[in-house]
Amino acid sequence: MTQRSAEKRALLVHSDIGILTNLQTALTREGCIAIVARDLASALLAITQHQFHFAIVGADLGEPGDGWPLAGVLRLAFPKAFVCVLDRHEPRLEGLRSAINYGVQQIYVQGRPAEEIVTSLLNDAQRAAAKPES
Repeated sequence: MTQRSAEKRALLVHSDIGILTNLQTALTREGCIAIVARDLASALLAITQHQFHFAIVGADLGEPGDGWPLAGVLRLAFPKAFVCVLDRHEPRLEGLRSAINYGVQQIYVQGRPAEEIVTSLLNDAQRAAAKPES
């Protein structure tokens, strides 16, 4: 368990239970409490019941691209949280544009191992928190 993530809550939203399980396991190993949701309704319920430090949202939940607006809602609900999107593809212009429009701080590629994604998430979040706000 690392000191930087102890007692931090993460919201994981993805329609694939295998991906959710792998991310949850990796986050738990890092000392985070992971709350999982497989659809938009469950994610919205979790948002009303918890405070989150991190969020990983699948870009495609029920329909292609519907994870982006959810990431935007998370950004508004938890302005200090590190919000990222898990996409099936390397970031392309459309994904980068969506990231900017919805306030997403990072896009991770879904095919990477969960441990790599979580390590990147925690490092990226730590760097973002250390930056002075403009």
